[in-house]
Parts: sequence; C-alpha cells; structure tokens
Amino acid sequence: MSASDDPVEYACGRSFGIKQCGMRGHHTSFKVGAFFAAQAPEETMRVLNIAIAAALIGGASYAYAQQMSSEEFVTMAASSDMFEVQSGQLAAKNSKQPSVQQFAEMMVADHTKASQELKVAAGEAKVTVPTQMIDKHAAQLQKLQNAQGETFDKAYLEAQLVAHQEALKLMQSYAQSGDSEPLKAHATKASPIVQRHLEHAQKLVGQ
Repeated sequence: MSASDDPVEYACGRSFGIKQCGMRGHHTSFKVGAFFAAQAPEETMRVLNIAIAAALIGGASYAYAQQMSSEEFVTMAASSDMFEVQSGQLAAKNSKQPSVQQFAEMMVADHTKASQELKVAAGEAKVTVPTQMIDKHAAQLQKLQNAQGETFDKAYLEAQLVAHQEALKLMQSYAQSGDSEPLKAHATKASPIVQRHLEHAQKLVGQ
C-alpha cells in the first residue's frame, strides 16, 4: 500500500518507515467528532476530515522527531515544495477568486525559494533531493487538476490547510531533533514561513 492509499497510515508516518502513531492525536479526533456531531452532515464531514488529519499529524510529531532521517526529511520537504508550487500555479490560473489567486502566487514564489534553499542545505548534508512528489502529493495534485469552478477553490483551500499542517509539523519536529545541522537550520528558518501560510489559508477558508 502506498502513502496515497491510506491517509491515516500516511499521517502516522508509515511512508517514512515509522511503525508507531501518537495516541494523543486519536483522542483529539474523537473530541472534534463529538463537537461537530450536531452540524449539517455535508459541512460536518468536510470540516471533520480536515480536523482529523490535523490531529493525526499532531500525534505523529513524536515519531517524526524520534525516527526521521535526513533523507526522509528531504524527501518530504522537497515533495511538499513541489506540490505547493504546482498546485499554486494551477490555482493562479483556475481560481475565480482574486484572494485565492494572490495566495496561490505567494505559494509559488515562497516555495520556489524554499526548494532552492533546501537543495543548498541538502548539498551540505550530502543528501540527494528527489525530483518527483510522493504518491500522496501527486494524488492531491491530480484531484485539483480534475476540479472546476467553485469546486476547485474549495478543494484547493482544503488541500492547503492539510498540506501546511503537515509541513509545519515536519519542519518543527526536524528543527528540534533532526540528525543534520544544515537541514535543521533550513527547517528552523522555514517553520515560521509555513506557519504564516497556514494562518493565511485558515483566513481564506473562513471568508
């Protein structure tokens, strides 16, 4: 099974070879489910899926910090940047909302720069940077390519929430406990930028 086949296994770190998942994330997801139980079914499922993904990623942060190698970090960081650049290019072209187009253009610029900086840090760490996205990101991009109109904007923003939650946990965890100083420095620098992106995406979803 690939990372894209099971989002729970992916969030728990199976794609990194990690065999454990933090339990705190699961407890959080149950509380979130109870909170949304009284909401409209379609909206409940949309928001609940995002919330559960965030909770699972949060639960996996301990495993990230303890077991992620420099090669695994570079693979995930590079894939994240590629997804952000390519999905941003798609959103800048296909979105009908100026605010979403502006956000997408910022994603392209910021993650292009982040990708270049990652290559420098990876070179210092003697780690090869992959040129293709992981299966999960490729599947997400394919889903966006198939979306149209208002459906596209909704799908893009939801993908941005989850992607930046994942990226933030990745950067914060590796910055704290990574095994390569150049890559730790990159993760430390990238974390506040990813945090700002996440907050911006949250505002757009709330509009």
